[in-house]
Amino acid sequence: MTPMPAGIAAGPIERLHLWEIQGLRDAAVIVGAVFIVLIGYWLRSVTVPLLIAFALAYLVEPIVQRLTQRTELSRPMVVGGLVGVVGALTAILMLGVLPLLIVQSFEFFRTLPDIVARLIDKIEAMVPPEMMPTEVEVFLSGDPAEAIRAWVAANFNSIFQVTVNTTGDAVGVIAGMLGSVIYVAFLLFLVPFYFYFFSVSLPSTVNFIEQLLPRRNEARIRDLAIKMDRAVSGFVRGRIVISAIMGTLLAIGWGIAGVPYWLIVGLVTGILCAVPYLGGLGIPAAVILLWLSQGQTPVDERMAWWGIILWPTAVFFIVQLIEGYVLVPVIAGRSTNLGPVSILVAVLAGGVVGGIYGMLLAIPVAACLKIVVNEVFLPRVRDWAEGRAEDILPIRRD
Repeated sequence: MTPMPAGIAAGPIERLHLWEIQGLRDAAVIVGAVFIVLIGYWLRSVTVPLLIAFALAYLVEPIVQRLTQRTELSRPMVVGGLVGVVGALTAILMLGVLPLLIVQSFEFFRTLPDIVARLIDKIEAMVPPEMMPTEVEVFLSGDPAEAIRAWVAANFNSIFQVTVNTTGDAVGVIAGMLGSVIYVAFLLFLVPFYFYFFSVSLPSTVNFIEQLLPRRNEARIRDLAIKMDRAVSGFVRGRIVISAIMGTLLAIGWGIAGVPYWLIVGLVTGILCAVPYLGGLGIPAAVILLWLSQGQTPVDERMAWWGIILWPTAVFFIVQLIEGYVLVPVIAGRSTNLGPVSILVAVLAGGVVGGIYGMLLAIPVAACLKIVVNEVFLPRVRDWAEGRAEDILPIRRD
């Protein structure tokens, strides 16, 4: 008689409890996992700070371990000191960089109509009049910047009324803005608070999870978990540090090249560099801003057209070379073991599924899937192809 698969009770089906049927148990586990994810999404105002804090605790765990071993201080003291030092450095950095960032941001939004107007003027000069639509021709007959300001002023009441109607009333608009500010401030308090307790209790949490591993496959699961941890933590830690360095280098380089709002453009491009290949969006932004700024420069001091294209592009590619030949080998290495094509496909697929969040998570997920396929499925497929296994699925039956 063929033995029953492990986990399924013997006996007539009508005498079994629902939880004794393996298929129903598997379905219940899947439904429960989906329900937990949905609950977390619905309660994202609560779960997001928890997830951010846990991710930070996971990422800085090697630093905490080294400091604990070398200083012989207790783990709570090390974590508390780390929180204090990072908070102080953040405050100093904000005091030094934030004023310049605020000034450039206000200046950018103040001059945005003029930037748009200069861009329209440039486009108008390149497009023949007979190809210009009538509506655009009428719009361009005056000063585009003044036209934009006049349109906003004329339609301010309508814009505000739409906003009020959407929110409910004016009090709702103000309350929503205040609520957003309060929530951000609350996050700034909650994330370090949660991080402290998660980081302090992380070793005991890992030990608890290890006790739940099935003894028969414990070594195999532990080996896979270690490989996934190296891939995920190495990539995420590396990309955070690399993106910060690239943003700083791009801001400095574009500032030297004369790109307006160099700090904003550089830092935003550095953030985009967290996703491979996405940082290239900073090149056209820097070139266009430098191109438009030439209209306010005396004729004899204007940059040649080739310099407008060359210098911002050269800065970006120099930073890319530094990333590829210095930062990645030293900081991240080949932690994911994914080739350029695999990374590009993973990023595009993640963007389609989950937008910017999907793009951020795509490479770690792809790296984990590659480990599972290489370590679990492919050996079973080879055994099945060579006749050493009857079933292609890597599932044992006792």
